[in-house]
Order: sequence, then C-alpha cells, then structure tokens
Amino acid sequence: MGSLVKRLDVTESGLSPQEFVRYELTLGAESRPGLLLPAPTTLSYSLTLPEGATLDLALALVPLGLVDGPESDGAGLRVRVDGDEITSFQIPDEGFRDAQIDLKRFGGKTVTLTFETITTGDADWDMVFIAEPRIFGAPTRPPRRVLVVGIDTARYASFTQHGYGRDTTTPLDELASQSVIFDHAWTPAPRTRPSFRTATTGYYPFEAMDAPTMGQVLRDAGFTTAGVTANIHLVPRFGFNDGFDWWIYENSVEADVQIERAKGWLHTNRERDSFMFLHIMDPHAFYDAPAFYENRYVETDPGPLVDEMNRWQIVSMSETLTEGNKAWLQARYDGELRYTADQLADFFSWVLTLPGETLIVLHSDHGEEFWEHGSYEHNHTLYRELTQAVLWVRPPAGWAGGPHRVEEPVGLVDIAATVYDLAGVPADKRPKTNGVSLRPYLDAAQSEALPDLRASLTARALPIGHLMYDTERWAAVADEQMYILHTWSGEEELFDLVADPLQQQNLAPTSSRATLDARLARLGDATGWPTGPGLRIEVGPGTPSFTMTFAEPVYAQIIDPEADSRRRANVEWGQRPKQLPTDVGAVEISPDGLTLTFKPGPYGRGVIGVVTGSWQNLGVLNLADPTPIPLEGGTLKVGSGTITATPGAVILVQDSELQRLMSAMELGGSDQLEALRELGYLE
Repeated sequence: MGSLVKRLDVTESGLSPQEFVRYELTLGAESRPGLLLPAPTTLSYSLTLPEGATLDLALALVPLGLVDGPESDGAGLRVRVDGDEITSFQIPDEGFRDAQIDLKRFGGKTVTLTFETITTGDADWDMVFIAEPRIFGAPTRPPRRVLVVGIDTARYASFTQHGYGRDTTTPLDELASQSVIFDHAWTPAPRTRPSFRTATTGYYPFEAMDAPTMGQVLRDAGFTTAGVTANIHLVPRFGFNDGFDWWIYENSVEADVQIERAKGWLHTNRERDSFMFLHIMDPHAFYDAPAFYENRYVETDPGPLVDEMNRWQIVSMSETLTEGNKAWLQARYDGELRYTADQLADFFSWVLTLPGETLIVLHSDHGEEFWEHGSYEHNHTLYRELTQAVLWVRPPAGWAGGPHRVEEPVGLVDIAATVYDLAGVPADKRPKTNGVSLRPYLDAAQSEALPDLRASLTARALPIGHLMYDTERWAAVADEQMYILHTWSGEEELFDLVADPLQQQNLAPTSSRATLDARLARLGDATGWPTGPGLRIEVGPGTPSFTMTFAEPVYAQIIDPEADSRRRANVEWGQRPKQLPTDVGAVEISPDGLTLTFKPGPYGRGVIGVVTGSWQNLGVLNLADPTPIPLEGGTLKVGSGTITATPGAVILVQDSELQRLMSAMELGGSDQLEALRELGYLE
C-alpha cells in the first residue's frame, strides 16, 4: 500500500482520529490546512458562538493523483447545529469552493456544530477536505492588519532612498515618508531560504526550522492569515505555510499577479484582523522586466550576455566581460527594481484605504553582487552587498515623528518580535524569539525605552553565514565591524564598516592577534558555538587511532567535509554530500575535557577542529609509541598516514540543515527540481 493511500486510510495510517483529520491539501498553486473527512464521516464540536457569528470554510476533494483505483463520483457536506441541518454543499470536482455560513441566530449560545460528509454515489475515494473552518464574530473594533512584504534579491544600495543615483525606487517615497528606515539591517544569510526562515519566525535559520511562524502566532492570536509567494524555496514542503489559512506559491510569477492575489484576499478579509505575507520575486535573476522597464536604465552593450542566463553561465564568462557588459546587467536589474517599486507603490496606496489600521513591514532577504568582490549574483560571500538588508517599518498609524532613520544595527531576526508587539499579540502567546522588538523606534508612547534599546542593539553581535556556493565561512557584525572566519582554512577577514563601507580593505593581515581574538570571541557570542584559538588537525587514509592530551579543557569535532566545497549539496532537494563527518572518523572528548580520542572512519581523510582556549594549549599527541609528541604545528608521519596540525582561529559549527533534514526530507517533485535547474541551483 502506497504512503498516500495509507495516510488517507484511518486504519492503515496509524494515527489517532484527532491526528488523522488534520490534513494539508495542495491543489495547483494553492495550499490550505484543514480537516480530512472521508465520506461518510461525522465530526462534531461543542462551542459557544460569538455574537454575529459566521463560519468560513472551503471545500475540496483530495484528488486521486497517481493512486490506482476509481475516482470519486461525488460527495457532499451537511452542516448541522444542534442536530438541525442549516445548509449543505456539493463538493467540487476540482479546486476549492469557498463558502460562508451565517450563524448569527445562534450568537451567544453554546451549540453542537456538526460536519457530516456524505456520498452521492459510490464511496470510492470520497476524500472530502474542509479547508480550515473558522468562526468569526461581529467586529467590536476597527480591524488590525499586518502586511509583511519580502522582496527577493533587493540590494540595499540600489534603493533611491538609500542614496542610489537612479530613480529605481522613487515610487516608494510616500511609504518611506511614513516609515522608520533601518539603515543598518542585516540578513542572516546571502540566500533565500535561511533568510526567510529568520524573517518569518524571529529565530536564526537552524532554530527557525522547528520554530512557530508568524502565521502560527498571529493565527493563534485571532488573525486570519495568508501568504503569496513566488520563490521555489518557499514551497509548503519546507513549512513556510505553517499557520497560514491560505497559501499560494507560483514559481517566478511577476509582481502584478502576486499583488492582485494579495488584494483579493485582503479585500475579502477587510473587516477582520488579518496577516498577509507577500513575497515579490522580480529583482531575482533573470532580469526580464516588462517591456517598458526592461531597458529603462540600459546605456551600454550587453556583449555576450543574453536574457535568461543563470549565475553559473555568467560567472564563467566574468573574465571576458567588459565593464560596459557588467553595467548592462546591473541596469537590467535596476529595471526590475523600478517595476517592483511601481507595483508596490500602487498596492500600498490601495491597502491604506482599507478600514482599520495597517502595520507594513518591507524587507529584503539578501542582495546581489555585481562584481564588487569579483563575482556575480548571491550565495557565495558574506559581504554587505549581499547581506545588508532593506528594512522599512510603517507603524499602524504611520510615522509619528520619532527617529525616521535608525543607525543602530538590527536584523531580519527582529521582524517577528516587532510585529507581535505592534499587533497586540498577548505576551503569553508570543514565542521567545532570538530577536527583539523595535517598537520604541516606532511608537512615541514607548520612546522612553529607546536609550536601553539602542544600547542593547549596539552591544549585540549579529551572526551571518549559511552560504552554499563557496567554502563555508561565518561572520559577526558587531562594534561597527564585520569579522569573517573561514571554517575549513582558518582564514580571517576584518572590515571597518564605517571607514570602509564597501569592504575593500581587509584589516586582518595587519591586525594584532589580540584584536582578532576579540573579534573571534564576538563571533562566538553571535553564533553561540565554540570559537577561539585552536588547531586544525588534518588526517588522511592510513592515519591510525590516536589520543591527544591538553593542559586545559578543549572542544573538538570533525569539521564537515562540505565546509571545503565550493558548491554544497542541496540536501533539501534530495542531493547528498559526497562525505559526511562520520566518514572521516569519530572524535570523543573525555569528561574533564583534557583528552581527545580519534578513531578513523571508512573515508579517513578530513580535518579535526579543536578549540583549545589559548594559543599555548596546543596539546600532546599520544600514539602506540610510548613517547608523547608535542603537537605545535607541522606534519608527522604516522603508520601509513600522516597527521598535520595547524594552529589558528577555529569555529566548531554545532548545527546544520543537513543534521535536521537528512532523515526527514524527501526529494522534491520534478517540476520543483526543474525550476531549480533553470535558476542554476541544481545541476
């Protein structure tokens, strides 16, 4: 019996009745959570209805898909209150059918509400799905509305309001005038999935994978919720739609389509507390804006560049491209940004005509490089053209005259806490996120809290990492500096973000060890992982088991072999790394932290990272030979293998998408994989 058939069979599924009925259905681009009630089934609730009650739901049949057997020849739904039928529906053969049921006459009463699914022919595959039924009462105050708009691949430096020389985002001047603009906001990653995980949860990317989304939190607080997305990394299988009553994903669709979908939903829910997450894909490659915008800023010749080249094709010809060719590509990007700004400006103006008050958050997930550091696109460095975020927040009543531009460092990690605070989510319903509420910048009534908030933001270190298209590295933004440590090699980079905003002068080679150690400690603060002086111990095939002893406690582990890869396996889409840390071997640390034991694995070649805590605590190597060997750097011939020890700054990464997903994630559908290949994400 196939997995889908088992899941849809109450006996074979192994689920309790309560677990069985909870289901999520995707039909075409649309995904909804709800109740699975194979006909004939009866489900009843005892509840007290609010005054002016209405019941919202949508109906569908779970399609047969690839399952063998006869399709449904029809099913229906009866809705009863205290046993009396108040309405009935025929379930549509395709798609969702939205319905609203008037329950006003039962307002204020405790009733039994019953859903009864029925067959209208044979009972074959009559899998009735009721998309998240919700009861709403009559409004008792103006509605609260939260609109979060995430623009994919929007460069901070390419916004007119941030000082750019082109009028790319001039249409957003009105929103900017009503918003607080955070000029030093940072993403946690130079790519989509981890950045949006953080932006939509308030947790850093690894923790965010198991964290409640803003949709879940706001829904539990009484909001109706929706998401409209256009990036292949925001598909429901990654959990971004958790907590959303309605979720639309269509790959790379243009902004006008996205906005019309958002407007339709917002209009329908205009009298209710509502949360809309809108994702705009247009600035992402390929840069093929509608005709009026496509060449708006083009002044140079494209040379060998043509439409719909992916990042790898363009990067491969970097050495032959002229400055004019590169300028052509950036001009095309700017055209996409102008198109996006025009579409969003009209949308924001429309939203602000709706009843109630609207909190608007506008942010990016990452930027785009146009050869500032020798390459193109994103997901390959941590420099600010990729990791400085756009972050504007329009308070529910508009800017109230507080600080209009904010210089303190903030992050996408702060969005969720800020939204919960401004939207009035009760304190006991707010998760303890990694971020902080920025409300004192946005609400004059809390301005007295600004000095403390400024001090805490200035003292905080923000972590950045998670790249895939070059060797692994991690950064900390703190004290107006960015420090970067390469996991595999130990290379260090240090930039003064005030004196050198374009990050062209690496200060690490000329900085004292004390200065770098202070930055290294801040990286540990930012990530929460062991960092510090230490050793990289390279082992190879033939290296035998060995122990090392230290004068002070140490931390150690096998460094992920993927850290040395310039194109990591895309585990979430079914790729698997060539080697895992367990293939290299196993490292054990004694309870007192003073003894390290290494046992080789089947592959045997790799690197052990050791954080020793000081530059003097370099350890002693113990082999079968009874003579201990001080390990102060260099290569030793041991058995048929070698051991090479290199002192340096070390970070021991304690989490990964691989660890969280290796056993849980299934290969994506063929249409999703093809979309990734077109964009250059998979080979």
